[in-house]
Amino acid sequence: MNLKTFAKLVLFFANNTKTRLYKTKLNKLLFYTQFLFYKKYEQDLLNTDFVCDYFGPVIEDIDSYLENIEEKGLIKIESTTYGKYINPVYKLSEDAYSQEELFVLNKVAEQFSDFSSSEISKYSHDEILWIDTDLKNIIPLKDAYKLNEFK
Repeated sequence: MNLKTFAKLVLFFANNTKTRLYKTKLNKLLFYTQFLFYKKYEQDLLNTDFVCDYFGPVIEDIDSYLENIEEKGLIKIESTTYGKYINPVYKLSEDAYSQEELFVLNKVAEQFSDFSSSEISKYSHDEILWIDTDLKNIIPLKDAYKLNEFK
């Protein structure tokens, strides 16, 4: 996992989503960012795998990565009856991101900003990448070309 890139992406989405950024939604936003980035640029942005899970694609150890960037004072993990969500403590300027990162991040944010965690989870279940991968198995990044086009 590229922790610096992970922190940048988490901060971007925590600061640029219209709903609370629950872990479920974050996992899907990161999945779409990783796979769209690879589809467009053929580069592995996060250097981590996404696993096919019941609620859609997830990063297996996301809690430990989130705790790490919380310890650095970049985010605050808050709890509600609906689960844990990420509250940004810090906002990076746009020049912290490459043009390629910003293109993909803005595209993903535009598509999913208004989605709740359950809506984006349901949306990810229509992905052939999720459908064709057995539960608990890694979704192959090389298959990113199969990613659905955003509506």
